[in-house]
Amino acid sequence: VMVKFPDVKPGDVASAIKKAQEAERLVHDPDIGIFDGKVVILEYEKTFCPFFIQQKKRYFSKKYEFDPEKFVVSVSGFQAVRRDNCLLCSETQRDFIGHLVEMRTKDALTLVVDTVRKLFRNEIDINRLIISKKFSKESYDVPQIHVELVKRIQKREPALAPQLGERVPYVIIHRGPGVPLNQRGESVAFIQKFNLPIDLEYYYTKQLFEPL
Repeated sequence: VMVKFPDVKPGDVASAIKKAQEAERLVHDPDIGIFDGKVVILEYEKTFCPFFIQQKKRYFSKKYEFDPEKFVVSVSGFQAVRRDNCLLCSETQRDFIGHLVEMRTKDALTLVVDTVRKLFRNEIDINRLIISKKFSKESYDVPQIHVELVKRIQKREPALAPQLGERVPYVIIHRGPGVPLNQRGESVAFIQKFNLPIDLEYYYTKQLFEPL
C-alpha cells in the first residue's frame, strides 16, 4: 500500500517517515485500528522522494528507509534494470534517472545529447551495443532475431552455435532497405571480422529515444 500524506510538505522526508511510522501504530491500535496485527499486518517499509511514476510497477525515486539522510536510487520496470537491452540503453537511462531524482534536468538533457552525438560519431564501444536474449526454443510464430542468428551460426560454424538455455548476444547491423530486423542481428566477432556496419538509427530510436 502506497500512501501520500497531504499535510507533509514536498521534500520533507523526515516528516514523511515519522508520519508513516505513526500510521503503522494507529492502524493496529486496539481501540481505533482497522487491523488486529495478527491476520493482517501493515508495516512501514520505505519512503520515496521525489517519486516519478509512469504507470503501475514502472517508477523511479530516491528510496529512504528510516534515516532521512540516507537513500538509494530505486528503479522499477525500466530498461535500466532489465537484461534485454544493451548497456548503452541501461547505463544512459540509469544516469538520466540519477540526474532527474536530483532535479538536475539540464544535466539530464546534456547527457542525452552527448550520448547521441557519440553514437552517430561511432564513438560507442561495440560491447555497449550488445543485446542478448535467452535461446529458449528453436522456432516462434514470428521469427525472432536471436533464433535466426543461431540458425546462421549453425550453418557457418556449428561448433560455436549457442545451445538451448543459453543467452544469445548480438548487435543490430545495417543490411540495406527491405531486410527485416529479425535478419539483422549478428555476433560481435562476425561484425568485426567482416567490418559490417552497425545500424546506428536503430540504436538511437529503440535503445535511446523510446526508452528515455
